[in-house]
Amino acid sequence: QQLKVSPILDWDILMNQSAFDFATGLLEKLNLSLFAAIRVQDPGALEYVLKNHPRLPIHLVLETGNHNLEGIKSWIQYGKGQIKRVSLSSQIPKTRLASYISQLDVEVEILGLGPILLLYTPRHLLSKMPIEYQAPIENLASSEEDHHANFRTLENSHGTFLFHSKDYCLLEKTEELKGMGLSAFRLDFRLLGHFDDILKQE
Repeated sequence: QQLKVSPILDWDILMNQSAFDFATGLLEKLNLSLFAAIRVQDPGALEYVLKNHPRLPIHLVLETGNHNLEGIKSWIQYGKGQIKRVSLSSQIPKTRLASYISQLDVEVEILGLGPILLLYTPRHLLSKMPIEYQAPIENLASSEEDHHANFRTLENSHGTFLFHSKDYCLLEKTEELKGMGLSAFRLDFRLLGHFDDILKQE
């Protein structure tokens, strides 16, 4: 805030009940007035914020589904004016994305630079026992059906995530997307460099 930026509280994970209870307990200890908005993906998290913090703007993450306009509009309507931004899937074609932006009355965000999520499962595929609030396990995976290799695989307390070997990048399309009315262009560096040591061992 001293630097005149708008901090966003990032709560966009999918949760089981124990993780949800832990998160809500922590949330109530925070000074939420410090944040310009809260970012949620889990429907339970959305419901909790709507009921308990009705003045806190919401950025709703719809990247893993909701590729049709009616579904997106339904979530926005359910948010009762509290949802100020939706983050949409990078799989939506450009012409359709432009059409969606023109018909939605909230800000629209897409991934501009970062990892491409191919698969998520709540199962723990890299370890025999679930990890509870510990350092994640990282490894590389290869396909048995074709020549694709070095899929980045991350396991943490929420399950297992499989990412493409290459990052997604739309930086050269910035002006075009801005002209379409896109409000936010997310740069996701959370996995940047995490798998470099594993690749060096290959």
